[in-house]
Amino acid sequence: MLCASLELLTTGCYVGILKLELCDHVATISSLHFAPSPSVLLVSASMDGTLKLWDMSDDGNMIKTLRSNCTAFYGCRWSPDATALATVGNYHSVNILSSTRLSALLNDDFYSVII
Repeated sequence: MLCASLELLTTGCYVGILKLELCDHVATISSLHFAPSPSVLLVSASMDGTLKLWDMSDDGNMIKTLRSNCTAFYGCRWSPDATALATVGNYHSVNILSSTRLSALLNDDFYSVII
């Protein structure tokens, strides 16, 4: 498990240099996943019941916090073409968000798509 603040390191052959620190979750980060190229989005899932979307082209600026009826998220993954986002959480929930739904979510704070 990752700590609640996320430090991104770039590594060379001999040393790692801190490039960004993404701070906003209030509980353990359970999963993160970069969207496939050419996108520069990162999604983080947390035990605090939130997903956070980060724009890595804008110095790691957090774009949006998404909440659902889950009180904890265990994992998140982008589809290979970055048109959908899948999450798993407590209460045996699996959420799949299409690009259409993701676009709508950027203007909304709550989602609930339980399959």
